[in-house]
Amino acid sequence: MQSRRLALIALTVLGSTGCAAQGVANEPRVGPMSDSADQGVEVLVRNGTSRNLRVYAVEGGEETLLGRVNAMADASVWLRNPMAGTIRLAAASSSSVRTSERHVSEPVQVLPGHQIYWELRTSPGSTGPRFSTVRVRPCPDAGC
Repeated sequence: MQSRRLALIALTVLGSTGCAAQGVANEPRVGPMSDSADQGVEVLVRNGTSRNLRVYAVEGGEETLLGRVNAMADASVWLRNPMAGTIRLAAASSSSVRTSERHVSEPVQVLPGHQIYWELRTSPGSTGPRFSTVRVRPCPDAGC
């Protein structure tokens, strides 16, 4: 009986360790990916605002959190398992829960083997993003 209990505990620990190493499919992925490029499209975000931002992909009315970008910083977030098509990017202050304070980009065409570059800026008198520029460009190297 004791050996069964130990075996069950060992199996549970090994299983949870394996899942933790793999990550969850909808989990935000911030920073460089170590896996192959077919698992995502890199979104390079330049946050030119004084606020920390949460970055989302909006497709068909559904939002998926891609990651967070600190104030006045650049970061890479990943659109995991993208489907070819058109999305919008959205940014909201990490401290805000009001959807009216979100900045939404123009439509972006998701293309395999490309990067999305999104630059966010403020306007005088505001702290959150008010203007943005989106560019889609081919990956500079094969590891993108």
